[in-house]
Amino acid sequence: MRSPLLFFFGKPGQAVKAELHGREEVGLTGMKVRLNPVVTLDNGLTFTDWNGRFDVSDPEVLQVQSNGLVVPGQTGRTHVTYRGFETSAGKDIAVIPSLSDLVRVTFRIQVPTDTPAKDALYVGRLAIPRLSERLFGGAFQLPRDTAIRFKIATDNGLRERKKMEGPFRIGFCG
Repeated sequence: MRSPLLFFFGKPGQAVKAELHGREEVGLTGMKVRLNPVVTLDNGLTFTDWNGRFDVSDPEVLQVQSNGLVVPGQTGRTHVTYRGFETSAGKDIAVIPSLSDLVRVTFRIQVPTDTPAKDALYVGRLAIPRLSERLFGGAFQLPRDTAIRFKIATDNGLRERKKMEGPFRIGFCG
């Protein structure tokens, strides 16, 4: 079967809008940046269109390859427009001298006074050290554009829990 989702769930849709996802700043040096043209159909399906076209108002500032890779040429500002499926979307992009691969992120976690006496809390596998009785925190270098979704725990989760033992819940203050 060529298109099982269409067979089971409906008709092919018509494009109703496009969005151009990606950074608004790129560096002449540093991390590589891509744009992601997302098309939405009237049936709710969304997808990335790598067959569309990218137009750049000032190609000396930057160019965009067909796979969305942004190739900076010189510092400045320009407008990029994606066109495909009879839709278009655009965004202004600035080229700066450098865009580092890492950024400094500071965590501050205030806990209740009855929090067990641990040396650190864990955000995923990242240990956040205790700064005082009710405060954990620190500064860390993390990859730029990294999204972090986490659960804070009092151990790193590498040890096996007993069947009935649950995680210690920590509330946020502030």
